[in-house]
Formats: sequence, structure tokens, C-alpha cells
Amino acid sequence: MGIEQSGGTDPRVEGVDKPQGRDRRPALPPDRPGQPGSPSRLESLRAAREAQEARAAELESRPENNSEQVDGREDKETEASATEQRNVQRESKEAETAERDQTREAEPLLAETTAEEAAPSAEAQVAARRPDARTEGSRYPEITDRSGYAFTEREYAFADVSPEEVMDMQAQRVPLGIDADQWTACVTELHEALTAEDITDADVRLKGSGARLCSENPTKWFPQDEDELRAEVVKKNRNAPEEERTQRADEAVAVYRTAGFSQEGPKPAAPFFDCMYKLDATGEASDYDFQIASDGLARRFQELQKTSPDVEWRSRQGGHFKHRHLVQAAPALYEWAARWEDTFERGVTLATFDGQGPAAGLSDHDWILIKPGESR
Repeated sequence: MGIEQSGGTDPRVEGVDKPQGRDRRPALPPDRPGQPGSPSRLESLRAAREAQEARAAELESRPENNSEQVDGREDKETEASATEQRNVQRESKEAETAERDQTREAEPLLAETTAEEAAPSAEAQVAARRPDARTEGSRYPEITDRSGYAFTEREYAFADVSPEEVMDMQAQRVPLGIDADQWTACVTELHEALTAEDITDADVRLKGSGARLCSENPTKWFPQDEDELRAEVVKKNRNAPEEERTQRADEAVAVYRTAGFSQEGPKPAAPFFDCMYKLDATGEASDYDFQIASDGLARRFQELQKTSPDVEWRSRQGGHFKHRHLVQAAPALYEWAARWEDTFERGVTLATFDGQGPAAGLSDHDWILIKPGESR
């Protein structure tokens, strides 16, 4: 207990054991942002300042009292207020120091996280080689050309094919550019033509961009820039006047730009369905290439070759017997092709090989229409 000195109305206190925490403001709770019921450091400091301002306002509102007792109380309250203000300032500095320390501790982790985010994974690096036009959630299936390029909605839009048409093609139900009823009738009549020619060992497969979206011919390329396209258009129109060649090349480049092919980034290596026709680099839309492997039909060509050795019966590139000679070797097949060429308004050709097929062989992944012995 403190001893109160007598002799006057102003009590002086000496040697007092002050109650714990009277002059020192209780420590603020730890700063744990995000924990339910726990104020943050800044909230604690704000509450202390509000309490201090309220006390000062209370003192100012009291009537003046010249008594020594009131003066003594005011002196004590002023001293306590000053002490409390110092405590607030000290704790504010401590809070700022703690915040700086936390920031310094977090910086290495933030830098490490940022570095991890900045460094793309191997999968991301592979995906980056594909054009951004093919966004996630695309309804089109993924199809790649011989270079590994994955076709995007840019190419599908340019070819004017829907996701359903591409999926039907990929599932080997209906080629691009044909409706289902037409295709069913076309294949049915092909069976009938083979039967009419008494060809029972035919293996018939559909090739070309209508069956695969893009060309599998390694000698054919999609133009990689405007200069390449200009050269292709000029070559295709080489017999036209120079002014016309220039105009057509300019128009083709405008189409190329509008479709987005002039932009930086990956492009197809192989030409795809109807693209070269739309770019005026070829005079015909994509056609339908049928491949027939048949020893019986091949023997007919070989007999004709013996009687007319000066005729170029085989293709120099593919090694197959040329389509136009079917008019002599198998007229029913030739007529079938001409009839459907008119219906589709696209080329329909048949390349004939012996039973072993082309030099590259027959693949299980080919679109097989008719197997040996299935002719009706």
C-alpha cells in the first residue's frame, strides 16, 4: 500500500506499489490476420488511438477547477495519457518492424513462386508450339499433319467445316464435303460397279484431304508466308497476262491475311481441305482419291500395256495405273467415277495397284471401304 502524506489537499504519493499495468497499457493481442475473433495489429492500434482521443475529449469537456485536487488528478491523467501515447507509438513502430520482417521473409518465397510460374513446364512448351487459335474447350477433335502441327479453329473455319463434319470424317463415317446420304449411295454404287466388272479381290480405300483433313503427299506444302503464296499463285496463272497474275496474287494474299495466316506463329506444313483452291494456288477444289489394290484389275492394265507399250499407263510419282485408262480396263468403274464427280462437283479418281498396294504398303489406319471378297 502507498503512504498518503498529510498537510494539504494535494495528496502526494511516494513509494507506491502501482498496480500492474496501470501506467502501462496492456499489450495488444498478436497480429493473426484471418483468424476468427482475433483483431489484426492495425485494428488494435486503431482502437488504442480512439480510446486516447475519447479520454482527451472527456478532459476538455470538464469545467475548470482550480483546486489542487483537480489539478493533481489532471496532472496524473496527463502523465498517464502521455505514457499511453508513448506506448502506442512504440507498439506502432514494433508493428511496422514486424510487418517489414514478414515482408522480407515472404520475398524469397514470392520470388521462388514467381520463378516457378515463369518457367513453363515441358508440356506447356510443347503446347506453346501450337497456335493459340485452338483454345481449350474447342469442339473440334485434334488432328495433326506430318510435321506434328495440330490444326486449329483457324484452319477449320477456313475450310468451312463444322465440328460434326470433322468428327464424322475422323470416325470414317462421311468424308468432308459430302452429306451422309450421298456418301452411302456413292459406296453402294461402287460395289455395284466392281460386281459389274467381276472384280472380287478389290481392296478399296479412301485417301486425300477429304478423308484425313490434310494431304499426305510429302511434295505438297502449305505456303508459310505471303511470298510463298504469291509464287504459287503466279505459277498457277503463268499463262495469264502479267497484270492479271499480279492482281490475283494480291487478292490471294488478302485472303491469306484475313484468315490469320500472315500472323507470327506456327502454321500447317501440309495443305488442308480446299485451302489451296481458296487461295487461288490451284484450279480445283479438293478431290476424292480412291485407292484400289486388286491383282485382277492390275492384270487388265498389264495386258493393255503389252499391246500399247508407248502409252504411259502408270503414274511416275505414285507408280499406280492412271485413272483415265480405266475407260479401257474397267468401263463400269470409270463411269461410276464420272457420275459422282458431277454429283459432288469435285474430282473423283481411282488409283489402281496390284494386290500388294502401293510401295509404302497398306495401313490398318486407312479408311477401308471395301475388303477383298466384299464386292456385291
